[in-house]
Amino acid sequence: SDIYALGVVLFEMLTGEQPFKADSAIRLIMAHVNKPVPDLREMRPNLPPGVYQVLLRAMAKQPGNRYEHAAEMAEALSMAIHGTDGSTVPVDPSALLPDTLAKGLRSADPLMRSFAIDRAEKSLSDPDIGRAVRDMLEMMSRTDDDVDVRERAATALASWQSVQPADPLAGGDRSEAGTIQVERSEYADYQVARFLERLEARQQFEPELVVVPDGEFVMGTGDAQARFIEDNVGTPSWYHIAVERPSNILTLPPYAIGRYPVTVGEFRMFVEDFGYEKRRFWSATGWKWREDLAIREPFKWRTSRWTGDDNLPVIGVSWYEAVAYCAWLSDLTGWHYQLPTEAQWEKAARGPEGMIFPWGNAYESERANVDDGRRSSRVGRFKRTTPVGSFPEGASFFGAEDMSGNVWEWCLSAWAEAYVFPENNNTDGDVERIIRGGAWNYPPRVARTAFRLHTYPHERNSHTGFRVCHTFEDEA
Repeated sequence: SDIYALGVVLFEMLTGEQPFKADSAIRLIMAHVNKPVPDLREMRPNLPPGVYQVLLRAMAKQPGNRYEHAAEMAEALSMAIHGTDGSTVPVDPSALLPDTLAKGLRSADPLMRSFAIDRAEKSLSDPDIGRAVRDMLEMMSRTDDDVDVRERAATALASWQSVQPADPLAGGDRSEAGTIQVERSEYADYQVARFLERLEARQQFEPELVVVPDGEFVMGTGDAQARFIEDNVGTPSWYHIAVERPSNILTLPPYAIGRYPVTVGEFRMFVEDFGYEKRRFWSATGWKWREDLAIREPFKWRTSRWTGDDNLPVIGVSWYEAVAYCAWLSDLTGWHYQLPTEAQWEKAARGPEGMIFPWGNAYESERANVDDGRRSSRVGRFKRTTPVGSFPEGASFFGAEDMSGNVWEWCLSAWAEAYVFPENNNTDGDVERIIRGGAWNYPPRVARTAFRLHTYPHERNSHTGFRVCHTFEDEA
């Protein structure tokens, strides 16, 4: 918007530099979308503190958080420089931090603030936000109304001052992870740019997507994080966390993934367009399965409990049906859609910091539709699926929602007892396929971002759905 552009101009006037730098146009776009505004105090330490606040509001990621018009921004800037009483306005360090971290540090719950300090401690040396993290913890060590939080913040700062942390990754898994490099498509920047231009023209029947830029992330669970999970989250008695091993630093090309699972309304278009009758959308094995059982619609498709609201995630679909839907959507739009591979799903869910849940390392009941035992140990808190978008605070780093709970989600990849890369993503055959994310009638401990489960591709039930993935490298 114009206000954001004014913020960029103000930054350049104050520093003589651009706020973000990148080696390509798309990387520069993604920096503006995802990265916090650089901390000017390292560059202009003598500026009035209130100027930072004006800049941060002008360059807020969400348009609704910016100034409404240039005159309002100009007035705020004047007051920040001069102050109504000759003073300046103090800066809030949390305003310089990523939203998820800032919300945790400002939480009304002392326990959540402590968890957030654990996360913040790993960013104390970060070149982009380290200064703001240190300022925030220093302020909390003096002013927080909970003595345990004050002590925790002071301890984190003291530890950082004595020994610089070797790695900011959550769980400490990076030091023990292997490295797998995927060659980046030479067309990636062009493809992402094309896609971003098209996002606003998305048709009503197309699922909303979020962009996951290329770059590395840690896939899997290392020893340190496994110990944390066992002590703080738990795993089912029948589950072996070894299937989440080995952990690897994986580099994926850019892609986009559904912001939400595919909804009843979106899938209805496939049904009404005779997607079940058109052979070209189906794998050979899937078509035979459909023909043998005379499948014409999802399981429970005519039950209002599961389909009475178009914004509910579609359930009762097999892996075969999910693959056919993606082929139909590709045919209709001319863009390549597929189920996400297991690696694509996990990166979109846990983000670059390797979070245990999409929002952080601690389970929070108001961020996901799972069975946390508060009302029933058998049928979940809501006793059913909930409309997509009901838990915006549970969004992942990249903005994908419902990746913990609501419905299990089919992945393209075939099951393997341990992480294998590249995965087997062949769309034919009847081998078991991976499902991820937990569901409304499963406990939080299976809704972790690295939790792996598998089932047969013909399985249909009231707790499994899917989301789509758009891969850019196929658009060259």
